[in-house]
Amino acid sequence: MHEQSHPPDLLSPLSTVDFDRLLRRSALNSRLTRIGDRAKQGGLRPPDFTPIDETAGAVWQVLEDDGPTTFASLIDGLSVPESLLFMAIGWLARENKIEFESYGGDYMIRAK
Repeated sequence: MHEQSHPPDLLSPLSTVDFDRLLRRSALNSRLTRIGDRAKQGGLRPPDFTPIDETAGAVWQVLEDDGPTTFASLIDGLSVPESLLFMAIGWLARENKIEFESYGGDYMIRAK
């Protein structure tokens, strides 16, 4: 019989490199939002964030129903492009609804 590894109870803080990467992604999201606002004012069609919002809802539901999981499991389970999944996770992180940590070459993500 083999032991299964369980996610740790306590989350460790992100490394400086990971935190910097998240800040850069957040800044990019802010710029994209401002671009969308300017486009709307100029009569252009604003970006459609619906797929990101819907994917964020699906991620949240998985975390609420099944508990903490890895990015890899979410990618396999949700069958959405990785870029869309990462945007949805960023959306949830921006709303302070999730927390995550490095976990064996992947990241463990859980609902707050």
